[in-house]
Amino acid sequence: MLVIISFIVFSWLTGVYSATVCTPNQCVNGTVDIGNSLGALLGNSQTLLLPGQYSSTSPSQVVSSVSSSSLTLPPYLSSSSNTLPLTIQVQPGLAVFPSPLYHGSPSFISLNTTDGNITVPSGDLKAGSVLLSQNAFAVFGGSNNRPLILWDTLPDLSQLPLGSLDSNGGSVTLLDVESSE
Repeated sequence: MLVIISFIVFSWLTGVYSATVCTPNQCVNGTVDIGNSLGALLGNSQTLLLPGQYSSTSPSQVVSSVSSSSLTLPPYLSSSSNTLPLTIQVQPGLAVFPSPLYHGSPSFISLNTTDGNITVPSGDLKAGSVLLSQNAFAVFGGSNNRPLILWDTLPDLSQLPLGSLDSNGGSVTLLDVESSE
């Protein structure tokens, strides 16, 4: 009894809840942090859809729920529709999460799809992981005044070679985000 109550209190304090997490090919049961998820919440269910292309061959719980449910998307994701086929993808730009593995509330820097220009935030960004949209790259201040260019999403910035990123206590300087098209 005490273990169950402790788990419920811990879950409430940390915002952790049980959920089914799905890719276009499979679903698994697990736990998700409220407000720190890297996917779209399917209706009032506890099903989280990760970015990808969903179709009639996706897992049955996704197929049966998509047409009758709405999607709740974080500001850095978009969806092509509310029916199958459905594509969930990162909005054009860059989401910088303060902790590794896409944890915490991200700063989203939108790529202007009209002319490709962005407004780079002034000052440093607290960065532990980076979610980059398709066909975009990001330029960060590197060590020794050499810029570091990221062409893909990076779940943990500590995976970069030591000294390649000019960081100040986990903060980085974003210089630019551009379209690679």
